[in-house]
Amino acid sequence: ALAARGMRFDRHRAQAPCTFPSMNSLLTSRPVETFFGQPQGDMSIPSGVTSVAELLRGDGYITAAFSASPIVRRNPSQFNQAGGFGRGFQLFDDDCVWKDARCINDRALAALARHRTGEPVFFLLHYIDPHGPYQAPGKGRKRFARRGGLKNLKPEVRAGISHAAAARLDRGEPAGVDAADIAHWVDLYDDEIAFVDARIGELVEAFENAAPPRGTIVAIAADHGESFLEHGTLAHCRSLYDTEIRTPWILAGPGIPQGAVRDALSENLDIVPTLLDLAGVTAGEKAFAGRSLAALIERGEAPPARLQTSAFSGWRAAFDGRHKLMVNETAGELRLFDLVQDPGERVDLAPAERRTAAALRRALAEQSPTPEAALEAARETERQLRALGYL
Repeated sequence: ALAARGMRFDRHRAQAPCTFPSMNSLLTSRPVETFFGQPQGDMSIPSGVTSVAELLRGDGYITAAFSASPIVRRNPSQFNQAGGFGRGFQLFDDDCVWKDARCINDRALAALARHRTGEPVFFLLHYIDPHGPYQAPGKGRKRFARRGGLKNLKPEVRAGISHAAAARLDRGEPAGVDAADIAHWVDLYDDEIAFVDARIGELVEAFENAAPPRGTIVAIAADHGESFLEHGTLAHCRSLYDTEIRTPWILAGPGIPQGAVRDALSENLDIVPTLLDLAGVTAGEKAFAGRSLAALIERGEAPPARLQTSAFSGWRAAFDGRHKLMVNETAGELRLFDLVQDPGERVDLAPAERRTAAALRRALAEQSPTPEAALEAARETERQLRALGYL
C-alpha cells in the first residue's frame, strides 16, 4: 500500500551485500571503501565521517533510532565491538537486538507519544526481519511455507537456519541441502517479508493517527538481499550478484507522485542526499558520493548517466543500465552479464564481449578508483567478519 501511495525505484542497488559496510555507506552517502580497514571488531561510522543524523540534528531535528541489528548499534555487541552508530542521535535504542519488528514498532511509537514539541523529527528504524534464522513469529508463520510434511526435512532446514550450510560452502564442502530444502527456506524467507511488511503498515498507520503527516516523508530501503544457491552461495555477505545487492527503495509523502515507478538507476548512496533535498535541509560542503534524485521525483527529470557501483571482499561491481561487470583485480577474475537479456546473471559474457567488459572496467576505474590497499582492506574486513562468527 505504501508503494501505491508513493514512488518505487525499480532498479535500485545497495553498495555491499553485508550490513557492514552497507549501512555505514547508506547513512553517510560515502563509498563502502571508506569503512574498509577499520580495527578488528570495529564496524562503527568513524568520527570524521558525517552521518545524516548529525546533519539533521544540526538543522534542528529531533533524532531517534531504533535498531534490532547486532551491527547498527550505539553500544558494543559481539559482532560490532565498537558500537558507534549513535553519534547525532539524541535517542538510540538498541535494546531490541535480534527481536522482531513488533519490538521496534513499540519502541518507536512510545517515543513518538513522548514527543509533544514542534520540532521536526527524524526516526531511523532498523528491522532485523527478514534475516536468518528464517522464522516469522506468530501468525506470520506458514503464510507461504508448507504446514505439513516437515518431519522429513533436516532440523536446520525446518528451523530456517542456513548459516551452517553457507559455512560448508565457504570451506569448499557440499552444502548438504537439496532443492526441496532450498524451496522451504525461500518460503520461510517470504513469510518473514510478509510479516515485516504488515508491521511497517501498522507503524505507518499508527504514525498517521498520532500525528497527521502534513510533511512526513517515509522511506523504505534495505542494506542487502539474500542468496539461495542461485550462484552457489547461501545467505549474504558472499557475492555481488543481484540476489544480494538489488534492494528496494520506496518513498512516500507530500510532493511524491503516487503509484509511480522510476527505472532510472538509483542506489543507497542516493538516499541521504535525496531526503535532505526533499526536506529542504542544506548539507553545506559535505561530500556525498551519491546524488539527490529530488528533481526526478518531483519533476521527472532524469539524472545524468552514471554507473551503479558495489564492493565487497576484493570484488567490485558496476552496472550501466544494461551490462553488469564484476571484477576481482587481485584474483584476475572478470564476469560480465547482460541484465536485459539475462536478469538472473546466468551467462558470463566476458570471454565473448571483451570490448564491452574492457570499456566498463575503464569506466569503473574512472568513476570510482580503488587502490590495491583498499581492496586488501576489503578482504581483511571479510576475514574479521568470519573471525567474529558473523559469517
